[in-house]
Amino acid sequence: MVKKKGGSKKKKYESSDEEDNTTKDLEVETESDKNVDEAADKVKSLTVEDSKPKVEAEKQEIKETSSSDKKYPVSVNYCKVCTLPIEFCEFCDKWVKCQEYLAEAFPDKLKELQDLRENDKNKNKVINKKVAAEAEGREPSGKPKKKVEAELVITITKRTKHKAITTITGMDHFGVDASALAKTLKKKFSSGASLVSKPEPGIEIQGTFATETFEILQKDFNVPAENMFLVAEKKKTKFTDL
Repeated sequence: MVKKKGGSKKKKYESSDEEDNTTKDLEVETESDKNVDEAADKVKSLTVEDSKPKVEAEKQEIKETSSSDKKYPVSVNYCKVCTLPIEFCEFCDKWVKCQEYLAEAFPDKLKELQDLRENDKNKNKVINKKVAAEAEGREPSGKPKKKVEAELVITITKRTKHKAITTITGMDHFGVDASALAKTLKKKFSSGASLVSKPEPGIEIQGTFATETFEILQKDFNVPAENMFLVAEKKKTKFTDL
């Protein structure tokens, strides 16, 4: 019995020693972590303090550069042909037309862009062939573009056996005010004359008034006779050939 008691006391002492060692280890680790954190904070503060003069110098340099070279807000000039800033006209497929606009609006800038384009290896590179062809007045295939004459067309359409309507289209090519013309025709013929938008913008008159409309357009609205056509029964004829 005495041995057992002595043995239990020994175990008790051993466990107590283990707890003391563990506590000491925790204290050492805590102290070590604290030293590491303090060192990191010190390095961080030193880094920030050292970088402050450099950052301030860079800010001052940017401020001096912007104030001496540029004035804000920056004004940008746009080309009315390609709608790009004029500095980019030389890269546009509409360059031929852009030059005409720049010659009037920005002649000094045009000379500068022409010199830049002259030394550009890709000056003949076309992005959109159709756009480039339209600007140069030719077909995408390379053939010269055919000139289409402006036309004013008066069409007679039968609705029923005894009723028909007269439709006038193409007035915008000759600067004819559609509303004014409709009022004139309505008063002249004592018939309905209304503006229509489909299949294309024009005037629709109730009845057959092709010849009378042709004369009014020629005398009162100065539309050339050779540019007016009559469409009746699916046949298109110049009024001068009737």
